Amino acid sequence: MNYRLAPDVYFAQNGNDQETKLVGVSSSAFEQYEVSNDLAATLISEDPAISASDLTAKHGLADEVSAELSEALSGLADAGILVSSDASGESSEVSEEQRGSSWLPRAIQGPYHDVLTTRPDVAHLFETIQRFTFTTPAMLLALDSAIRYIVDNEVPGDIVECGVWRGGTLQAAALLTQQLDPSRHIWGYDTFSETWESPSVNDSLTSAPEVDLSQLTEFASESTDPLVSEEAVKRLLLATGFPEPQIHLVKGLVQETLAQEKPQQISLLRLDTDLYDSTRVELQELYDLVAPGGVIILDDYAKFTGPTKALHEFLNERRLFPLLNRLDEQGCMFVKEQ
Repeated sequence: MNYRLAPDVYFAQNGNDQETKLVGVSSSAFEQYEVSNDLAATLISEDPAISASDLTAKHGLADEVSAELSEALSGLADAGILVSSDASGESSEVSEEQRGSSWLPRAIQGPYHDVLTTRPDVAHLFETIQRFTFTTPAMLLALDSAIRYIVDNEVPGDIVECGVWRGGTLQAAALLTQQLDPSRHIWGYDTFSETWESPSVNDSLTSAPEVDLSQLTEFASESTDPLVSEEAVKRLLLATGFPEPQIHLVKGLVQETLAQEKPQQISLLRLDTDLYDSTRVELQELYDLVAPGGVIILDDYAKFTGPTKALHEFLNERRLFPLLNRLDEQGCMFVKEQ
């Protein structure tokens, strides 16, 4: 049988000398599970869409090894980590009764275990929004810190996000703002269709410039996801109890909409449109509206060359030298000077 990773399940790799071995899979950002069968780990890391027989033939393995591998993969499927390659549907959690078997022996500390331990409120918030966002617990912790910072320091202005997708980050902002300072407004700029301008010559993956960005999920040319629509995002925000008059969703390319509709003042500006051109426009149109002491977050800093270049160009042109705080494997945050 051919397998693939179940929806919302990821694999984590751990470097060991010159070898990279898959050590865990999980549908939770706070917990991973060790895959002790090396061949099963190899299969998932190489190509989870091929079968055990394909892999054993590729590596010239004995029949008994192939049988062992098939058994391990079947166990992973029983646990909800793998599904048949032609299967569809919702993701499955790792079965409690499967933990402790020979191929899935124990839970191990996940990459954001510190967030789970020190800020269980943020961990709970992440689990609330994770279906609607690509963000990580560390990036969510940064958003939480930024909102608390602007409230505690009485920085005036609205909360603005460019690049909304399904609205998960705005959902988190609405929940936090409602708790800490319900008078603020929130703004979301997006095409609400996952369709925008094509990547330019300035846009690539920082770690793999040869990759064609148009082939990545983030840059799908057509949306088949109903959760990204303006109506769906607004429903998500209203479900938090946030007042409708304080929600402003602006549909279209930011290159066109920002010149037409924007807040009077901004306390927190979060940029997440992934590309150079849109990020440049956002900085040019919105930076001057950020109140002194306000916070700017660039989600894809260091992941994509486009927004990274756009930020550094803008800061250099303005002769601005803020302390850029890295947030996770990607992302940075800084405070606008007083």
